[in-house]
Amino acid sequence: MEKFNNIDITGKDCCGCGACYTNCPTNAISMQEDSEGFLYPVIDKNKCTNCGLCVKICPVVNPKYGNSSNPKCYAAMANDEIRCHSSSGGIFPVLACYFLKNNGYVAGAVWDKDGSVKHIVSNKQEDIEAMRSSKYIQSSIGNCYKEIKDLLKDNKRVLFTGTPCQIAGLYGYLRKEYENLYTVEIICHGVPSPKVFKKYLDEELNENEKFLYTNFRDKINGWNPYLTITTTTTTRKFSYKAKQDNFMQAFLKNLCLRNSCGACRFNKLPRQADITIGDFWKIDKYKKKFNDQKGTSLILINNLKGDFLLKNVENELKLIKKVPIKYAIKGNSNIIKSTKINDKRKFFFENLEVKSLKELVYKYTINDPEYLIVNFWDTSNNYGACLTAFAMQELINSFGFKVLLLDTGEKTEQVGYLNSFAKHFAEKYLNVIKLSRFKQLKKYTCSLKGVILGSDQVLRLEYINKNINKYLLSFVDKKCKKIAISPSFGINKKEFIADKFSTKKNIKILKKALQSYDYLSCREISGKEIFKDIMHMDADMILDPVFLINKNQYDILIKDSTKDFSGKIVNYILDKNVYQNNIFQSFVKKLNSEIFYLDRTTGEVSVSDWLNAIKNCKFFITDSFHGACFAIIFNKPFICIKNKKRGSARFDSLVELLDIKDNFVTSLEEAKDINLEMDWTRINFKLESERKRCLGVLEKVFFENYSNNIKTFSKIKRTSIIKKLGYNLKIIMYAVSKIFNNQKKEIYNQKISKIKHFIEWGG
Repeated sequence: MEKFNNIDITGKDCCGCGACYTNCPTNAISMQEDSEGFLYPVIDKNKCTNCGLCVKICPVVNPKYGNSSNPKCYAAMANDEIRCHSSSGGIFPVLACYFLKNNGYVAGAVWDKDGSVKHIVSNKQEDIEAMRSSKYIQSSIGNCYKEIKDLLKDNKRVLFTGTPCQIAGLYGYLRKEYENLYTVEIICHGVPSPKVFKKYLDEELNENEKFLYTNFRDKINGWNPYLTITTTTTTRKFSYKAKQDNFMQAFLKNLCLRNSCGACRFNKLPRQADITIGDFWKIDKYKKKFNDQKGTSLILINNLKGDFLLKNVENELKLIKKVPIKYAIKGNSNIIKSTKINDKRKFFFENLEVKSLKELVYKYTINDPEYLIVNFWDTSNNYGACLTAFAMQELINSFGFKVLLLDTGEKTEQVGYLNSFAKHFAEKYLNVIKLSRFKQLKKYTCSLKGVILGSDQVLRLEYINKNINKYLLSFVDKKCKKIAISPSFGINKKEFIADKFSTKKNIKILKKALQSYDYLSCREISGKEIFKDIMHMDADMILDPVFLINKNQYDILIKDSTKDFSGKIVNYILDKNVYQNNIFQSFVKKLNSEIFYLDRTTGEVSVSDWLNAIKNCKFFITDSFHGACFAIIFNKPFICIKNKKRGSARFDSLVELLDIKDNFVTSLEEAKDINLEMDWTRINFKLESERKRCLGVLEKVFFENYSNNIKTFSKIKRTSIIKKLGYNLKIIMYAVSKIFNNQKKEIYNQKISKIKHFIEWGG
């Protein structure tokens, strides 16, 4: 660690500009990556002559502020074609083009093949194209400063673009002014670690695809602060909104920025470069017509050189209007001050090697959840429940909201859950909060935007009867929204009426509770009929959330599986019987394949293994609703027995929606023919059309306050007897602990726990 005047020139104060490395006369300095992935100067003591030149030119030690402290401020736009492929108003390509036309050179940041960013100097149009668009990673300067110096000495005009510290680094290295050098700096939020971005790519990219470039400012959703990030590889493109992108969240929440960015010496007035450019956020606060949703640039003219440059290109601009600088600062505070580093940054980097980027981002930004999900995620031996919860969590995250899944302890405190695959999956992939008391949870919901019920059979009275207050969201504070996303009754209207749990009392409770919701939907056509004819309410039909997220997210889960299911028949039957074995063996003969039996009761098959089995098998046999769903998602030929015991109405909606009745049978004996050549083009088209419709509806629910409720009713009341019993629970539990030995105490504590949950959550 090298210090000069209390400035750590090779540590936390170093901005990584590379000036000292470029200028060292004995090559004693090299730029090396630290444990966080940032480049820092490292001094070879054997080569160092203690000339002190590195300290003299260091812009951090010797910052200079020679420009205007009150620069001219402009709102600007290039033509629409240029802006279409630019981050904001397209000013950089206009300036770069001017230099190329006048036999000049341009220096800027470009992508390297490994996902890193480097600075190059060029007079070629294709290189200028590569310099366009923001790259939210700290670039490596390499020998760029040297190349620029050689060009300047050769009387070539050079335009250098970079961050303010890189501009300061170039000036420090040159140590004199050059009339033929022009500089443009971006308004800098701070530079993220290249190592974090590479980790992001490792988690997002498939094994055989290679990274080409990322557009951090894709305008597919227009020009606005709610960025869209699109990555292009050798095989595909994938896009995320900033709020759902793990790298962008780490960047925007200031978790992965360089240490020096928190006390930047160059995010202030006067600025470093001749011209400062950035997005003119909030320009419509000054004049609405200056924002046409295609991109508006902010330009600060910091000196006479900057003024000269702007005058030479202003005829190429669609808009160039002077604006009071206060409007620029309102939308870009980094013009005058540094970004505040996240106080959890240290822990983020300490755990970078051992946890996924998604886990880290969620862990260190989840202090302010906005939604809570209630469903069956905690069912100990149900793969569909785990994945429905995962999909719902990811779906809400994709809308840009932080979300948690509710654990009241009703299942997670039972012995069967402790060693289950559900527990292991939840610990790794689900974001759970444990709140077991009714009053505690009601108070918690006061700070939320909403509570979400769904998906799966969370409206089936047989399944929720013992915890009806929980699943009907009676604990939710009246200021908090209640939203039902694709919950299921599991049975059709006729079965619902005949069901022994459909008593007048239960239906009345159910109806009153649902009428207090802000938005209602269901998963099946039969559910819409129950809502309409029995509850007298309208409900949208929304697909199970497993269909609504990008299927690449399941590939991330599958990476955890090491089992090989290729070429096998995979059998996942919930309700087995002895008559099925002969039919299974006939499938083995027909397909000339080995059969693998997925058993959910042993705990040996993880959720990742289960997904892997379906995706990579030759043929899939199941009576599971979600088993069939994932066979469809992965385009695998399958036979599904409509399991009436567990709710056959769920299957009927899939059959009708996708027109795949031949794949669903009431008994395995009906499955005489095995069709390995399903028309997946037709099926995928139908599914994608329905998926887009559902996502469109849900976006209105979350962003436009779309609602289909009619009335509101007071929450379900618990009886005074149950309340009274609840007050005496502590006394009962204390007595149990005194009377019984440890072995019996554990048994009775579990019984007391069940009584407690009935008191809190039962009807």
